[in-house]
Amino acid sequence: MADNIQTPYDYWGECDPNKPFPDPKDPVLQLKDDDDIGTLSSDFDADHVEAGRGDDTIFGNENWNYINGEQGHDSLWGLDGADYIYGGSGNDYIYGYDGDFDFLPFSFNDDDYLNGETGDDCLWGEYGNDSMIGGFQSDVMWGGSGNDIMSGDDATIDTDSIFDGNDWMDGESGNDCMDGEGGDDVMWGGEGLDLMYGGSGNDRMDGETGEDKMAGGLGHDLMLGGEEADEMYGDVRVGLGPNLNYGTDTTKDGDDCMYGEGGNDEMDGQGGNDTMFGGDDDDLMFGGRGKDRMSGGEGKDTMNGDQGHDVMRGGGDADILDGAAGKDILFGDNGNITGFTFPPNHPAYDCDEDWTCSPMSFGPQSSKHNGDIPEGLAPEGDSDFESCDIITGGGNDDWIFGEGARDRLYGQAGDDFVSGGQGNDIVKGNRGDDFLVGDQGNDKIKGGDGNDTAYGGTGNDKVFGDDGNDTLKGNDGDDSMYGGSGDDWMEGNNGRDSMFGGSENDTMQGNADSDTMYGEAGDDIMWGDTGGLADLDQNGSCESYSPRPELQRPYDCEDGPDVSGPAGEGAADIMFGGSGNDIMLGQDGNDSMYGESGDDVLFGGVGEDYVDGGDNDDVIFGMEDDDTLLGGKGHDFVSGGEGDDTIDGGNGDDYILGGAGDDDLTGGEGKDVFFSDLTLTYDGEDYAFSSGDGTDIIRDFDFNEDQDVLGFRVTVDESAEGTLGDTVAQIRTRIFELLDAAATVTEGDAGVGTSATDTTIEIGGHTLILQDINWQGVTDADFAFTEFSSLGQDANIQGGVGINATANGLDSGGYTAVGSWDVENDLYCPPLPQEEDWLCDSAVPV
Repeated sequence: MADNIQTPYDYWGECDPNKPFPDPKDPVLQLKDDDDIGTLSSDFDADHVEAGRGDDTIFGNENWNYINGEQGHDSLWGLDGADYIYGGSGNDYIYGYDGDFDFLPFSFNDDDYLNGETGDDCLWGEYGNDSMIGGFQSDVMWGGSGNDIMSGDDATIDTDSIFDGNDWMDGESGNDCMDGEGGDDVMWGGEGLDLMYGGSGNDRMDGETGEDKMAGGLGHDLMLGGEEADEMYGDVRVGLGPNLNYGTDTTKDGDDCMYGEGGNDEMDGQGGNDTMFGGDDDDLMFGGRGKDRMSGGEGKDTMNGDQGHDVMRGGGDADILDGAAGKDILFGDNGNITGFTFPPNHPAYDCDEDWTCSPMSFGPQSSKHNGDIPEGLAPEGDSDFESCDIITGGGNDDWIFGEGARDRLYGQAGDDFVSGGQGNDIVKGNRGDDFLVGDQGNDKIKGGDGNDTAYGGTGNDKVFGDDGNDTLKGNDGDDSMYGGSGDDWMEGNNGRDSMFGGSENDTMQGNADSDTMYGEAGDDIMWGDTGGLADLDQNGSCESYSPRPELQRPYDCEDGPDVSGPAGEGAADIMFGGSGNDIMLGQDGNDSMYGESGDDVLFGGVGEDYVDGGDNDDVIFGMEDDDTLLGGKGHDFVSGGEGDDTIDGGNGDDYILGGAGDDDLTGGEGKDVFFSDLTLTYDGEDYAFSSGDGTDIIRDFDFNEDQDVLGFRVTVDESAEGTLGDTVAQIRTRIFELLDAAATVTEGDAGVGTSATDTTIEIGGHTLILQDINWQGVTDADFAFTEFSSLGQDANIQGGVGINATANGLDSGGYTAVGSWDVENDLYCPPLPQEEDWLCDSAVPV
């Protein structure tokens, strides 16, 4: 037992069973060895009797009586006065009656009945199976050896009696049964299998050795299990044993405190706000009604909060925690909730690292014990355990902390907060909008139903959103995320992460390291590195996709950053669009992007990217560095941007723009349009074209079957505005005239109708090489192409005049020049659900 728990002998005082018999001093009436019946009158010379042998019935008087039954089965009555009644040998009936302080001491090895009646009495059963009733007021009972039954008051249930006393009972050895009834009672079970019932009042019970059963009854009770497997019940309960049945009155549930100590203990708080400590070994705790607190301590413990808002700490080893009904907080080990902010819809707890019971003393003379946790039983708040806990939240909004080792955590119904802690945990939110954190270790996290938020933490985690619109973050480690159904948001953060969007419209961000993303079904958005889609955030901050803003998150929320991401060397990401109309942004690093099915928009960003549009009509931007861009099937628009790019339009009628740098362009099958960018300036006297594009090679310009088109996209500088004409038609005609005059065409050795050769076109510092052109069968009519609007895109881009190449053996009209690009939003930027012009306005190089 802990040092601050007192023993029965600290409280006996004048009732010390080891004190010597009192000296009567007055004359003692000594009876014969017969069956005598008698009463001591008040004026008799002797107030003291020694009954001798025989079955005697003796009544005392109003004075202080000393009555010794000696041998035989005696009935001894003290009546008024403070009496000392000794049964002796035989099965005796002893009644203290109305004395202020009666002493009913020892018997031999017999079965005695002791009743203190009115007054503060001392009863000792000593040997044998004794029955003791303290009667009214405060009594002390000591069972001694044998299987004893003790009742603190009048042996009837009367929770409102004014005569209920504060009784002390010590079962000592044997299987004892104690009933405190009314008053604040103290009981010690001693050795054996004891039954203790506190009754009404604030009772204290210590089972000591043996497998004991204790019921606090009404009031705020304290129960100590002792060394072996004990059962403890906080309030009134039927069925503790054949000799105890105290009804089911629950109108005065108390806040009870139970300590299992040694052994596999069972505790049931029943009504009230109870506190339970399992102590050593494998304990079972059931909170019952009220806001209960449970700490398992050592051993493999099982806890069920039942009704009310409960707090549980599993302690060391592998525990099972079930919050059941109510908004519960569950720790797999000995954690605490210091530093956590309770959400508005969750009851706040005052959970110190060292829980205490409500202040209540262990006995009238106690100055040591005030209801605090016995030494060595208080949790210290650390999580350094190697245990495997199973924790179930129940039906409300629970907080669950797995803490050490490999835990299995289930939020169940309600909007739960679940944290795995150390170890490789399984975390499941199940129903409700849950906030799930794997923390350390390689965790498996499943959101279940509802709009969930899940963080993998450190380690290589698997995170499943399941149903609903979920937010998934891998944090550190090589994580795998699966969005499931719903519009999900996924972030890989550090590590080589894999993301699978699932069905519907998902958003994925790889962040640091090389990540792999699979859009799967739905219209998905992916970007490879750190960054954000500022314009996709409808509310201007990340709160628009934060399902649980009332919970503190381990990341800072800012307005969406620039879509291009931070400067510096990025990682090489791999993205697969899947079946929907997807948007991909590679950002930094040498990325690989595959649009697959659907009308996709793909941005390579910084780095040497490999981009394949796949099926359907795609829009592809290589942006910076030397990229490889494939349109794939469908009518695609492909723009190389900066760098020396390799572009292949693939099948379909494609628009191809090489951009800056020396590009290698292939249209593939279909009627393709090759663009070059030019700027028209005016110095007051002369017009001039300039271009930032380098030398481009077009490898499959086809005049015959596909009838490819060469176009120039002209931007008019402010210096030339107002000088070209008054109407759109006049401006377009004037531009084409200037193009016709400025173009220089250099043909190879062969002319029209002869074998294949290269043709070079130079204008504004930009060089186009049409490689291996087959001129056989080509006539002037094949070059006349003044309007093309049937190439599979939305735009109606109009051109007009041919380039004068007659000096080199070609007739006028050989190439088509295309005017200003004034319909880009419709042609190249399919509208997004959030903001129609976002991609064109903030990302497309113009």
